[in-house]
Amino acid sequence: HPFCPARLDIRQAISRSHRMQVLRLGLMPLVITRPPDPEDPDYQQLEQLINLAVHGAAFAAFNSGLWVWHGLKPGFFPQLPLLTGLWAVVFLVHVGWVVARRS
Repeated sequence: HPFCPARLDIRQAISRSHRMQVLRLGLMPLVITRPPDPEDPDYQQLEQLINLAVHGAAFAAFNSGLWVWHGLKPGFFPQLPLLTGLWAVVFLVHVGWVVARRS
């Protein structure tokens, strides 16, 4: 193309831009540098974060599905608000526990 002397594939440009942004912000992917040891504090912290992420994903997935079904059939599972509230409290306690352990 005459207006673009250095033709660049858009995927290369995005990839290069993304890499530069990651390097500039100091955000690097997790790299396993040693064998996993359950007694290692770094390993325990990573395990807690992964458990929190799984808990949050399960909360979001199950609750959204149940609420959609509840919207389609309002008589279905009348205790759903109670379940959602209790699960939200448990999830917030889990978040607080993970944050407190990181400090």
